[in-house]
Amino acid sequence: MPRASTRGTGGASASRRLAALLLVAVAAAPFAAAAAAEQQQQQRVGLSTQTAAPGVITRELPSIDSYASLSTQQLRDSFLIEKVFAPNEILLTYTTSTLDRLILGGAVPTRGRPLTLSLGNGTGAGAGGVGQAVLDRRELAVFNIGPGAATVTLDGDQEFELGAKDVLYVPFGTQEVVMAAAAAAAAGDEGGAAAAPPPRLFLASAPCRTAFPAAVATPATAKTVKLGAAETANARAWRQMIAPGVGPSSCQLMVGVTELAPGSVLNTMPMHRHLRRSEAYLYFDLAPEQRVFHMLGTPQETRHVVVADGQAALWPSWSVHAGAGTSSYSFVWVMAGENQSFADMEVVPTASLM
Repeated sequence: MPRASTRGTGGASASRRLAALLLVAVAAAPFAAAAAAEQQQQQRVGLSTQTAAPGVITRELPSIDSYASLSTQQLRDSFLIEKVFAPNEILLTYTTSTLDRLILGGAVPTRGRPLTLSLGNGTGAGAGGVGQAVLDRRELAVFNIGPGAATVTLDGDQEFELGAKDVLYVPFGTQEVVMAAAAAAAAGDEGGAAAAPPPRLFLASAPCRTAFPAAVATPATAKTVKLGAAETANARAWRQMIAPGVGPSSCQLMVGVTELAPGSVLNTMPMHRHLRRSEAYLYFDLAPEQRVFHMLGTPQETRHVVVADGQAALWPSWSVHAGAGTSSYSFVWVMAGENQSFADMEVVPTASLM
């Protein structure tokens, strides 16, 4: 029997099998690409497919059992709000129950262009599609980190002025919050009028069921405590502005600002955490080229994210609280939860950290 004929038939069969495999691979390629894209999106653990309202970002925080295995980008997607401020916009991030359902965001009204807060869309350009005012069941703090001054008008008839580092408490039930740059102008080089720089307004809102009066707290009315020392690089002024017995009354929100002395970089020592309330920091007064290393995690499994000026870092109740900068800086701290006692916290000895 001719051997050549057998080899030829086998070669043809092998070629047909190879061609079939190639066809299958080509047909499967789009599905593989789609699956890879879906997997990549799922890996961005801090982002949610759910929406609290149109234009509002929803943030899911990882659990105490999962955060330690996350990549740098996944940690940033989870624990950092990179874009808090944008000119002529209101940007809002809704956090889930892991962070006591805080809404955090920023508003930058420029001169002649006021912004109206709406849960219906993040730009404040209209009433939105949910038929609900932001504060129907919430309270709000509006903290001006400057540099410009601002005015905030509530329900069309209460107007408040906010200088740099002033905070306005806005009560549950308020239907309209309009934020505007103050009309003040500085003399120009040629004797004209130059617009003052716009304010950056940090917004923090928590669920609430009781209305307290709207009021402004300033650094002068704050309870200021001097903490730390230059020798340990954490000399700082800790100002309570909305807290029990200090400033406006509130349901859950506690708000203040901490200012580090020149040469100090640690914002708390020793680290701590508090089970019955969560916290967020808004870092500012930080030069563009400087950064803060924001520490998070359990005491024996710490991680960090790198934070720039005007960015907000999130801390669930199970995580340690601390940060170290490449220079001095300031930060607004916001807390929400069932307990407003500052004494209710777990101090973590520095020597026990890992």
